[in-house]
Amino acid sequence: MQEKFIPVRVGDVIELDIHSMGHSGEGIGSLQDMVVFVPGALVGEKVRAEIREVKNPLLEPSS
Repeated sequence: MQEKFIPVRVGDVIELDIHSMGHSGEGIGSLQDMVVFVPGALVGEKVRAEIREVKNPLLEPSS
C-alpha cells in the first residue's frame, strides 16, 4: 500500500473555512481530503491555524 502524501507539517500555518462543529465543541474544517479540528472556531468562520500535531488523516492546530 502506498503511503499517503500529507500536505502540511507541524508548525505550518494554514487558512481554512470552518464547516461544522465537533462533539467537543471544536470547529471542523478540511484541507484537501484531511479533517482539521480547530478549538474555539465557529461554523462560517475563516481561520488561520498553526498545526501542532499531524495524525494521518487528521490535523490538530494549536488554539
